[in-house]
Amino acid sequence: MKVVADSSVLIALAVAGKLDLLEKLWKVVFVPRVVESEVLVSGKRGSEQIADAFARGWLVVREGNVDRIKALVRRPVGPGELACLAVVLAEGADLFLVDDLAARKAAAELGIEVVGTVGVLLMAVRHGHLPAEELDGIARTLLSSGVRLSARLVEILRASACPLGTEKAGER
Repeated sequence: MKVVADSSVLIALAVAGKLDLLEKLWKVVFVPRVVESEVLVSGKRGSEQIADAFARGWLVVREGNVDRIKALVRRPVGPGELACLAVVLAEGADLFLVDDLAARKAAAELGIEVVGTVGVLLMAVRHGHLPAEELDGIARTLLSSGVRLSARLVEILRASACPLGTEKAGER
């Protein structure tokens, strides 16, 4: 399965100390050069972990035709997301990892499957790469680090960390 990631997912997973889940799930993840530039800014949260992923070779730079994507996308989407969409089409990727709502809608209009940070975490749990019990702590880490998660997504993580019927009264 070919996967392309935007900076939001890379940064959030790096901040949570869970960037390695991408390698465990897909072995190789593509990013466009513009996203590489966004995430490798010195001192930016998660940049050291992301630089290590590039050095280890599982995070790989690819390019696509951004002008072609601009002609297809009918909503305002940032340059990183546009470049990612171009790589998805150029590589024939199966999945686009992105949190940005406008980019998710643009991808859907192009028939591209998307998964965000929370979706990646849940996939990792399903595939046995992450204990469900860690999800609540990861949600707390993301929120305290300034990563934006809607209340609905936080609740999904917390509910997945403590499946229905297994929590004790008053806990959580």
